[in-house]
This record gives sequence, C-alpha cells and structure tokens, in this order.
Amino acid sequence: MAEHLASLGLKVYGTSRRAPEFPAGQVVEGSFGSYKLGKLDVCDPDSVIECVAAVIEDAGRIDALVNNAGYALGASIEEASEAEVDEQFQTNYFGALRMIRALLPAMRERREGRIITIGSLAGWVGVPFHGHYSAAKFALEGMSEALRQEIHPFGIHVSLVEPGDFKTEGTQNRKLPNPGIEAYRANRERAIAGMEKSEQSGPDPIHLARLIERILNADRPRLRYRIGTDAFWVPKLRRVIPEPLFEFLLRKIYDIR
Repeated sequence: MAEHLASLGLKVYGTSRRAPEFPAGQVVEGSFGSYKLGKLDVCDPDSVIECVAAVIEDAGRIDALVNNAGYALGASIEEASEAEVDEQFQTNYFGALRMIRALLPAMRERREGRIITIGSLAGWVGVPFHGHYSAAKFALEGMSEALRQEIHPFGIHVSLVEPGDFKTEGTQNRKLPNPGIEAYRANRERAIAGMEKSEQSGPDPIHLARLIERILNADRPRLRYRIGTDAFWVPKLRRVIPEPLFEFLLRKIYDIR
C-alpha cells in the first residue's frame, strides 16, 4: 500500500514498532515506489504524539491517515486471558482511535482531511475462535460511523475498508492463547487451519492498495468499501437466509464439531 501510493507521487510515511525514529527514519525503496519508514507504536500514547508531530514537522501537514495496524488473536472467547484481550483491543481499536485523535485537531483547523480505517469482514460476522478480533472490528465500525457524522461539518471524510481474506503476513503473525483450554483445542486448530488456507490463497494486497487510491481520489468517498469475494457474499448471504441456517453454514466452514 505504501509503495503503491508513493508510486503515484504522494508523500508517504509508513510506520513500524521496529523502525528507526522519525524524523530521519529511513527511505524504503520498494518495487513500486519509495517512502519514509519511521517508528510508531500505536499502543503507546507518547509514541503516537511524537510520530505525528515529527511527520508534520517534516512534511508540513498530514492530508490522509490509513489506520492499518492490527493482528488476529486466534482464541475462543473463554480461553483468551484478560491481558490477551486487552492487547488485542489496544492495537486493533485503541491504536486507531489514538491516531485519529492525534490528527483531528490539525485537520479540523484546515477543514479538510481523509481518515481511512481498515476494518474486516469480521466486523460484520462474529468469527469463531476470533471472537475478540471480531469484537474489536465491530467496535471500529461503530466508532467510524459516528465519527463520520461528527466531523462532516469540518470537511473531513471518514471511510471503512472491509476486506475478506488477503494473502498477507497476518497469517504468520496470528497470536494463539497461552496456555489455552484443551476442550477447545481440536476445534480451534481445525478452524484456524481453514482460515490460514483461505488467507494464503486469497488475492494479492495490491488490489487493496488500489482501492485506497480510489478512496483518496474520490470527491465524496463512501463510509464502507468491501473488497474480496468473501466480503461480498457472506454479508449478503446472512441477509437472505434464516439465521439458524447461516449459523449451521458457519460451523461447516470452520469445521466445528
């Protein structure tokens, strides 16, 4: 995404917890384009403030924010510890919230800006053994919908991207419960194995990057954008079939016995 947007001539700043500090950062020469990469931990309020200030000092302003930090916690509702759930929300929900709150004052003052948050199909359907991940994505849905109305008078546009499965390193970065509960182990392992197969056979993330480009260029961007075959058919299927049948199909998909 960063490389693609940079190839269009945009000034792009990527972030990572393991990158050098801004403002120097480092220049990443990608296959599509080059961008600056600097340090940011969205779970650390001080890191968020320092990163945003450094980028504004270097670039002069920030026109658009893409909230893309996140990971999946592959655990049943019961077996995930409170600390594991808190870590999931700190990254996937509060991380996005911290970034939005850090950027809004300058955007409100200029009366323009774009905020794009990467949600998920899991923000529409509670995914078995990813219930806390789904809960965080559901929270992003509600927050973004309300925020869009609140900041509309300031000329700031809010959009949600709701992808299905894409082939990314998110598969390798999935976290599992420690130690977990034996009663859930077999179903959890089958469900996650199916998810991983679907993810690694999913489309190339360049399609997502091109969607971000279209949203940035749109005069009146929508609130929600879905991308990926499963992101289209699953919500539509849920609307047209009885709930018990949908639940049965969900158990079949995730091989819950």
